[in-house]
Amino acid sequence: MNDDQNDASSVSATPHVPDVLAGVRLGRVLGVGGMGRVYHGRHPILDIDVAIKVLHPERGDEDRFLTEARLAARVQHDRVVRILHAGIEEGCRFLILEYVDGRTLKQVVEERGRLPWREALHLALQAAEGLAAAHRLGIVHRDIKPSNFLLDGQGRVKLADLGVARSMLGSSDITAAGDVVGTVAYMAPEQVEDAPAVTPAADVYALGATLGYLLSGLTPQRLRKAGGLRQVQGDIPQTVAALVQRMMADEPWDRPSDGAAVVGELERLLGLGT
Repeated sequence: MNDDQNDASSVSATPHVPDVLAGVRLGRVLGVGGMGRVYHGRHPILDIDVAIKVLHPERGDEDRFLTEARLAARVQHDRVVRILHAGIEEGCRFLILEYVDGRTLKQVVEERGRLPWREALHLALQAAEGLAAAHRLGIVHRDIKPSNFLLDGQGRVKLADLGVARSMLGSSDITAAGDVVGTVAYMAPEQVEDAPAVTPAADVYALGATLGYLLSGLTPQRLRKAGGLRQVQGDIPQTVAALVQRMMADEPWDRPSDGAAVVGELERLLGLGT
């Protein structure tokens, strides 16, 4: 769920979106982003709250939508928002997703400011676990950022919005060479140049930028202008600042290789390694 913008309007304010999709009546708007609009709903058969993401009409074609939905559905992990259903009705492409009652990590920092470094590392560890689950299946997320991690009331982090993911294991990606996919502020240099060719190291870069945001309250560009983490927050250990710097290295081979490697690094910093 990409909720960089919030919209309290009702479903009727969005043209060409049915009131009901796959038997689920669309309720209040939970968020609006570059990929689509997300609504709250109540599944009539399962009797659970769900989130319904309706994609913008201009966001790719039917084949791309189905490919991305199938990719995302393969990732089954406690740290990843589950896809319950995907469909196309009345020209609307939509996903029915697990509903997470909470806030994005972006909203957490906007409300509280920069976080204590141990708390930030614990949140980043959970985020990395979700990312590692995707990487183990050969899937690159390509849009890692604070607003794509949800924090529920029990302190659990879940990775959302696998809608621009691609597989490294086959020809399932249909993004054209030269297309820019993701959010530029958190994007690895190689992703800006060639989005279809990125590896898990691009997600590692974006996760490092996300961790930097949790620790400083600054976007990557503003953090660089401020001189780095230790200039902004002097009590951040040098080892933590060094990890963020390595995760955001310009060259992908200078970063931890994937989400699992980041999990190991964060566990060691937190003293959780075996």
